Amino acid sequence: MKVCILTTVHPYNDQRIFFKEAHSLAKHFPVILIAPDESGWSKTVDNIPVVAVKRAKSKLLHFVTIWRVFIAGLRTDCSVVHCHEPSSLLVSVLLKALQGKRIVYDSHEHYGALLASDPLFPQPIKRIISVATDIFERLLTPFADAVITVDEDLAEKYRQFGHKNVSVVANYPQLDTFDSIPASNHDWDLVYVGGISDERGIFQMIEAAERTNCSLACIGYYTNMQNEETIKNYIEERGCNNVHIIGWRPQPDAISAIKSSKICFSILHPSPVWDTAVPVKLLEYMSCGKPIIASDLPGISSVVKSAECGLTVNPSDVDSIVTAIQYLLEHPKTAAAMAENGRRATEAKYNWNVAEKVLYGVMRSLTH
Repeated sequence: MKVCILTTVHPYNDQRIFFKEAHSLAKHFPVILIAPDESGWSKTVDNIPVVAVKRAKSKLLHFVTIWRVFIAGLRTDCSVVHCHEPSSLLVSVLLKALQGKRIVYDSHEHYGALLASDPLFPQPIKRIISVATDIFERLLTPFADAVITVDEDLAEKYRQFGHKNVSVVANYPQLDTFDSIPASNHDWDLVYVGGISDERGIFQMIEAAERTNCSLACIGYYTNMQNEETIKNYIEERGCNNVHIIGWRPQPDAISAIKSSKICFSILHPSPVWDTAVPVKLLEYMSCGKPIIASDLPGISSVVKSAECGLTVNPSDVDSIVTAIQYLLEHPKTAAAMAENGRRATEAKYNWNVAEKVLYGVMRSLTH
């Protein structure tokens, strides 16, 4: 059995797609990866053949990228296509119809809500975009031979679609990789890793850092240009010299920053996209042995409370965030115990070795 991992949106070196799933599958099956990039190329990376098709210059021309991925898929000798979003599921269904390939659909998100949140779409049509995407996905999902999701909430969605072969391959961290990365030379009080935007709590984190006189390092990308301008102006107007927007960094650099911090943030605001989700960054904080201040959203708080690895707060309430920071800084023994609890939880449950076994089982089920 040869597996073609195929995406029309994600970069080839996406953490889940390449470093976790492709590397794991390559231990047991021949694997090739097709993904979009700024330029077209083909080479072997970490002993995995990668075909990068040229990405269209505008999101409005995404159909061009989809077509290029489809053509690359037609030229690829494989028996299983492992796809990662609704548009690549469409490509996979076409490949199945034309060449008889089997399909594993790997759903990472509630795609309707996620796509509708894109600033590309004006507010009046966001609901239409969300509903249309959900209908599109629901029509294509029955053609998949197996469905993989990142959590039980998403898995239940596809079971309600009527699909009987649904498995959870959680996006857990790779502990052995994390353990080999040293802490950075900076001693940050607070660290946040992820997309930088209002709905991810950036303004509350900045104000809380200012009020507690703590240094804050934010590692990630601005989610759009409007966000970037607004946030930069906010920091400049307040004269927040203790706030450092570092920008996107490769995962080893982000892990080094986490390891050099006292407290880590996961202050997502309520949203259909992530109300029940467990962000991978939350688990990475736990893997690095850091106490966490996190939103009281259902998915996040269930992990934090069960692992006893931090404090949950109302993400819109800066007073509660400030109180949580002060408590952890003033009670170092409690903070250290929370950090150790988080690390133990990842060793026992939230690690890629656990998820990898489920992935192998799904792939082997397609050989019968």
